[in-house]
Amino acid sequence: MHADTAISSQPLGGAESHFIRSGYSSRNQVEYFLDETDDSITWQPDVYPYAAARAKELGRDVLIDIGCGRAGKLASLAGEHPAWTFVGVDFGDNLSWCRDNHSFGQWVEADLESAAGLPIAPSLVRRSLGRVFN
Repeated sequence: MHADTAISSQPLGGAESHFIRSGYSSRNQVEYFLDETDDSITWQPDVYPYAAARAKELGRDVLIDIGCGRAGKLASLAGEHPAWTFVGVDFGDNLSWCRDNHSFGQWVEADLESAAGLPIAPSLVRRSLGRVFN
């Protein structure tokens, strides 16, 4: 039996339980998504090189990665563009790992589910690729 089948066969609770399936239990620890899995698949491999090419074309020298994880894709760009500024936004263990393992970048702590805004200097945003699309 496939795991999804087992889950879908459980009845949904009513409105009083917010329609959560019976047997649900919450997690006590955050589960972080890793960009690279054991099967060597890298998700969205073209996004970062495309962003770098557009930034260069438009005279931008700041790349901001919202939800950077462990910033492996930013690290590859940092090697190619050492004069640029890289800002990675994430939280918890991901940011601690980035601070401990990457000598480049500014690492901004923000829980994207609850943050009202991001503490990124306006001067950096003005020099970033995202500014072009705003």
